[in-house]
Amino acid sequence: ATGKPGNHIPSSNTCDDCHVVTDWTDVRFDHASVSGACASCHNGSTATGKPGNHIPSSNTCDDCHVVT
Repeated sequence: ATGKPGNHIPSSNTCDDCHVVTDWTDVRFDHASVSGACASCHNGSTATGKPGNHIPSSNTCDDCHVVT
C-alpha cells in the first residue's frame, strides 16, 4: 500500500481518523476535534488558506465562516 504523499498535511493521526478505509480519496475530518485557531492549519501551507481575492480582514475565520 502507498503511504502519505509528500504534500499530505502534517499529522500524527492514524489514517482512518480522517479517511474512509474503503476509499482513501474519500476524506472526512471532524473540525470539532481540533483546538486552536483555524489559521494554525489553514495557512496556505498545511491546508488551504484565504484565497488571494478574499476580503481584506483581520478577523478570525470563525467570525464570518461556520464549520460544517
